Amino acid sequence: MNTKKIALLLLLLLCPLVTAFAQQRTLEQMIKQLDASKGLQITFEIFDPELADSVTGEYRGLGRSFHYTTEQMKAWYDGCSLWVYLDQSNEVNLSVPMKEDLMMINPLLVLDHVRTSDYTLSEKKEGDGSTTITAIPKKKAPNGLQKLVVCANKAYTPTKLYIYEAGLGTPIEVRVTQLKRGPFAGMNEKDYFRFTQNKLPGVMVIDLR
Repeated sequence: MNTKKIALLLLLLLCPLVTAFAQQRTLEQMIKQLDASKGLQITFEIFDPELADSVTGEYRGLGRSFHYTTEQMKAWYDGCSLWVYLDQSNEVNLSVPMKEDLMMINPLLVLDHVRTSDYTLSEKKEGDGSTTITAIPKKKAPNGLQKLVVCANKAYTPTKLYIYEAGLGTPIEVRVTQLKRGPFAGMNEKDYFRFTQNKLPGVMVIDLR
């Protein structure tokens, strides 16, 4: 085999690896925008095909801790324990969550678990500099995630997330209406990321730990 043929063969073998690396790097740039090490505020709107109306809310995080609030639910997580209040039950459930529980509360957290070893990635660049990454699990679970599409502006800040789950013809859509990184009021208070009785006086706490 001559030198040119060897070079062409190597190029064909390396192209998928280079492409996958570039797509992973783009995704990591998006994930970097969600860094909460110095504080992170996200306002969002969720369109779930199983719900009649969209859900609007706010997420405030510091490191692993966060406070999350919508019209129907409030949640506090101190990095270990999770308190969830639902309007319909009028009680707070206290638990030690798994990562899947946390991703249900904040779907944007799913981005941090997408890797080329487990997902097939494809990337599309738009003329305005925005980017769309599509991630498809290499091993699809019968009742799990089938596809993830994340859209970001030219600064790699996520603007939309589409979550395709098994059994749902229409994806769950998360729209990021505002994202700010940095300190915010109250984040250094002792109990900001923990539920205390004075936050919802008279509400019963159910300990599920």
